[in-house]
Amino acid sequence: MKKLLLLAIFLLALSCTERSDLKRIDAVLDSEVAYEKRFRAQIDSITHLYHGAESDTSRFRLIWELAERYKTYNIDTCLLYSQRMQELASDKRDSIIAQSAMVYALASQGKEEEALRIYHSLPSDFPYDDGLRIYYESAHHLFLVISELHHEKRDSCSRMRHLIRRQLLQRDSTSYFALTYLFHEKRHFKQDEEAIRIMETLLAMDGVPIRYRAINEYNLGRVLMKTGRPDEALGHYAQAALLDLTTATKEYNSLYSLALYLHSQNDNERACRYIIRTMNDAVFCNYKSHYIRSAESANLIYSAFRKEAEARFKQQIGLIVLLALLFSLMTLLYVLHRIYSARERKTHEKIRHINARLEDGNRIRDNILSDYMEKSARYIRKIDEMKSEMRRTYRSEGEEALLRMLRSPGYSDVEFKHYLQEFDEGILHLFPDFVEQVNELMSPEHPFDFNKNGSFCTELRILAIIRMGITDSKKIAKALNISVGTTYSYRYQMRHNARCPAKEFEGKIQNIGL
Repeated sequence: MKKLLLLAIFLLALSCTERSDLKRIDAVLDSEVAYEKRFRAQIDSITHLYHGAESDTSRFRLIWELAERYKTYNIDTCLLYSQRMQELASDKRDSIIAQSAMVYALASQGKEEEALRIYHSLPSDFPYDDGLRIYYESAHHLFLVISELHHEKRDSCSRMRHLIRRQLLQRDSTSYFALTYLFHEKRHFKQDEEAIRIMETLLAMDGVPIRYRAINEYNLGRVLMKTGRPDEALGHYAQAALLDLTTATKEYNSLYSLALYLHSQNDNERACRYIIRTMNDAVFCNYKSHYIRSAESANLIYSAFRKEAEARFKQQIGLIVLLALLFSLMTLLYVLHRIYSARERKTHEKIRHINARLEDGNRIRDNILSDYMEKSARYIRKIDEMKSEMRRTYRSEGEEALLRMLRSPGYSDVEFKHYLQEFDEGILHLFPDFVEQVNELMSPEHPFDFNKNGSFCTELRILAIIRMGITDSKKIAKALNISVGTTYSYRYQMRHNARCPAKEFEGKIQNIGL
């Protein structure tokens, strides 16, 4: 009797824990906007670093990171960044990485023929490193998608995925990524208990990215469900769903599997909510195989909903409810289409802005390089002329006259004034209406104008350097031969004399000419 009581308490506690997990998922679904904002902030941070990158290598790494982030958020944007990676690729390794990313994105869009063409064009005999695991990940993903879209090809695709895993394991048998493929190999050969032990080892590792941790939780849930342990599987499905939803992931299996399991347990209300969210996210992400299967499962769950309604109400009331549900679904799909179109337009606008910034940076770089070469040649000639003059002075007037000449400050003062004059002319060459655009940002009481000799004032030169992308006050002070304190003071005054909020002023200066 005592043992039965303890068993009942244990089962009740387990049930409450699972119910608690599902309630946490419901709360996360209600807080979607907050997680979307956090994702956007991360994207904006990476984009900011990209704009400040000084080399193609750094830009390639940051674009790759953006493509990885969008891989589970919006496949269309992921493909755009993958194509940009190909443009920035500087060697064979980078090109393989970029094209592998394109294979992943095209496969997710359902363009398997184009993805296969790129995949078959890639070499397979490259020197392996951790970065090139994306080649195997994309290939594995490609044949998984083909098997989902074309059920008649499941066996051949399964053999291809097995072959890809074996190729990787021959090159790498100890890394985290290799262990995940070893897990799939154990599942392929129906060695489920060994697969569970491998996955438990993976979940115990520290420092694993959230995306892969969510995948691992889901995969462990699948094996547990297959081996007849649905209660444990539900806990891992729920944990995977929480990790997916709190990172604004749109491409996932966890919530979809939870919806099907809850449907099998007759919890159709929650299953309906989960499958609708899954379908909406799949449409937003443009993951073809996922929104096809979500739509099919949605029909299944709605069918169960209808049967429950028919059991509770008369046939006429049930029909009205069904029509209302279908109308709501059509309205929801229409709204989602409008939202998706609006977000797509915003995405294209952001990409256009990024391209404009890149073109502006290239234009400034070319002008600076040309001016640098011209001024360097001129100063070399001046040094030669000065050396010749010093030799003539020494020969004709002696050592004392030479020393007086060296102590004279006049030469450096003249050269610095000439340097500032050329700097002003160079800025006006790049941005002819620079002063006018600056004054549009200033309050009417604090406009800037040229000096009497037609040169910039110090404040305008500071703003011109900021427009060129240099915002460090120490570097600005060194370029203009003024103190750092003076630089800070001028920047503070200009920010607080601007029309716009002080924290936005220098950002608007950097957009002059775009």
